[in-house]
Amino acid sequence: MKKINASILVFAFFISLFIWFALKFTQTQQVNIQIPIAIANTPTSLIPMDIEPRSINLVIAGRGDKLIKFHLKNYSYYLNLQNVHYGKNYISFDIKNIKGLEKYDLNIIQYPQLLDILVVMDNMTTQTFPVNPIFADAESKKYFESHNLETYPQQIQVKGPKKIISEFIHIDTQPFNMKKHSENSTISLILPQSDLVTALVGNVKIVKSKPKIIRKAFPLIRISYPDSLEIFPQFISLIVEGESKLLRTLSKQDFEIQIDPNYTLLVEHPVALDIQLPEGVTLISQTPKKVNFRGIIDPKKFIEK
Repeated sequence: MKKINASILVFAFFISLFIWFALKFTQTQQVNIQIPIAIANTPTSLIPMDIEPRSINLVIAGRGDKLIKFHLKNYSYYLNLQNVHYGKNYISFDIKNIKGLEKYDLNIIQYPQLLDILVVMDNMTTQTFPVNPIFADAESKKYFESHNLETYPQQIQVKGPKKIISEFIHIDTQPFNMKKHSENSTISLILPQSDLVTALVGNVKIVKSKPKIIRKAFPLIRISYPDSLEIFPQFISLIVEGESKLLRTLSKQDFEIQIDPNYTLLVEHPVALDIQLPEGVTLISQTPKKVNFRGIIDPKKFIEK
């Protein structure tokens, strides 16, 4: 038996393969395809939350080479959202919205069994939320607070569907770890895993906090005066200024207010007050400025004092 040349066998194989592909490309074939639904002309104030169905199932027929070209083009069924409104919208299915069928001379053998496409729209909104630092452990939190660190910016704007945005209270950071993070380092924000929600920034910077100066009112602080005297009114209200961290710790008992000892007491005459403030606190205003001296209840006690 004669030995067959291997090169002839390889050549014959490729010739057969070529003939098979040529027949496949030129013969008419039927295929089942899924065409994704894409959207167009979405109103800026609305956003689609759900689309049903997500794709169109068709059985089409045509030459093999043209079916391949049509598939490679990734044609979509475009849904025009120009006239949609908030809530549920039922948009009529129109086969003409599938492009490329006529171009490649393809015929639809089996149409999809649907009349309308459901599109649920929500209002688009933009809100500002505080950044909430999260800590890897108790030591990292203590380090953060003891070094007076904070995030910058402390608030960020988030844009997305109202249904999703309304559930937010704040935007958390990735856990702050004192072993990895320090002043001037950046840390990522934990944002919703949704393409519908976007934020102006994706991370914040760790910075040294500046003292926050605020004003706070302390109403109806009792004036200290001898029991033998009668004054009116007996209370004073103050508005003071200082670091927020300090003012939050103060109460009315931290202010010492008494009659100015340098004033001469005359009945039914106003008397100035001597106000002693805690260190780091500035007086902005007081009500009243002075009190009226009504007289001495027991002159003997007053003289003894």
